[in-house]
Amino acid sequence: MNYACRCGKCELDKKNMDKILVTMMDEVQALCKFRIYLSSGIRCKQHNAVTSSTSTSSHLKGKAVDIIVNSSRERFHILAALIKVGFNRIGIGKTFIHADIDLTKPANVIWTY
Repeated sequence: MNYACRCGKCELDKKNMDKILVTMMDEVQALCKFRIYLSSGIRCKQHNAVTSSTSTSSHLKGKAVDIIVNSSRERFHILAALIKVGFNRIGIGKTFIHADIDLTKPANVIWTY
């Protein structure tokens, strides 16, 4: 999975991600029977300002990912895998699923965009 910031200017990548999140995402990938792709991993402040409506995004800390979803079947399997490996902060959009492990935010929540 490509965790790098998509700005094209900074050098933030997998090495800047939270190691626990990366391990959990490896487990999610192993549970799914198809390849998982990320639309967003870590973000620099400049890219986050363009991408997100919040300056407190967990992506800034390397504690969040957005997973591309191509079908309802994929959404079901990804969501089941995320919950199974212990993600408890999940946002569901039409074309992506956000998952994070930010302990500074409320746990045991699922929201929609």
